Amino acid sequence: MPLVMGIEPPTPLFETTKPVIGLTIDPERLIEIRRNRLTQMMPDRRPMESAADYAYIDLEKVQEELHWARRLCRRHNWPVIDVTRRSIEESSAAILELMESR
Repeated sequence: MPLVMGIEPPTPLFETTKPVIGLTIDPERLIEIRRNRLTQMMPDRRPMESAADYAYIDLEKVQEELHWARRLCRRHNWPVIDVTRRSIEESSAAILELMESR
């Protein structure tokens, strides 16, 4: 479930008995992914043509978003896995390993 700063996550997330694991990523890598996403969504225009685009790929804003998400996870004792340099398979293995250790 993606977390969006400024929008309260759904209540069931806090009430589930299933494990919740936060995934995080390096801010520069996230910006790269977001730039590519903007380009693919709107190929006829360049990123940074609107204020929303700017906030979406602004380093300071992205760092603030990631910090907010980490605080949320810390507040609820949810473990966090950094997936910056991991493939999907490696991320899955790390999640399974974490769940087995709990």
